[in-house]
Amino acid sequence: MRRLPLDFRDQYFGCEIELTGINRATAAHALADLFGTRAEHSGGGYDAYRVKDLDGKEWKIVRDGSIHPECRRRSVLIGETYKVELNSPKLEYGEMEKLQEVVRSLRRAGGIVNDSCGMHVHVDASKHTPQSLKNVLSIMYSKEDILFAALKVNPARIDSYCQAVDEPILEEIRKLPSGASMDQLKDRWYQGRDGSDYHYHSSRYRACYGKKAIMYPTFQTLIVQRQKL
Repeated sequence: MRRLPLDFRDQYFGCEIELTGINRATAAHALADLFGTRAEHSGGGYDAYRVKDLDGKEWKIVRDGSIHPECRRRSVLIGETYKVELNSPKLEYGEMEKLQEVVRSLRRAGGIVNDSCGMHVHVDASKHTPQSLKNVLSIMYSKEDILFAALKVNPARIDSYCQAVDEPILEEIRKLPSGASMDQLKDRWYQGRDGSDYHYHSSRYRACYGKKAIMYPTFQTLIVQRQKL
């Protein structure tokens, strides 16, 4: 049997999960109660809260401006603090259950999702090569309709935050020789204009987003922009 070059169980991953229904302080304290640790409010531009689990890994609760805040308790005044994003630390496959418990704790605390909420899944790219990344893009392109249907991706997000693979760019990447370098792949990805230092480059709003994998082949990135809490 031919062995696949990458085993997904050996890859690190991380998640960014957007939610509302509770404020950031409540979300942070729900994690602290789950882990038996404490929440620290570090503030800053994203009004961050930090919570360590029992393995010493840091989970963050931050603000995301794209979320439409809401709360099922009508007596509660909602606002910016109800825009909640969970940032997981770098996780191993064996920690999937921990992530599930985190999501359950947020749901028990009152966390909900609406059509403005999304989920980003960041996948370890340290073992990838330019050729394997080309393969990922091709596979994503060929299976995109099936994935979007299975994940019930909101059609409005397909037009904005979760766009399909850019066909012209994919064709340029496919033309690269088998021994192409990461720099050559990066050049095709950004169409000859280096946007790797720009956090909000337009390519980040693709369902399959390779910016960090091209720039820093260590820990990033495939994105799925929809989840149910």
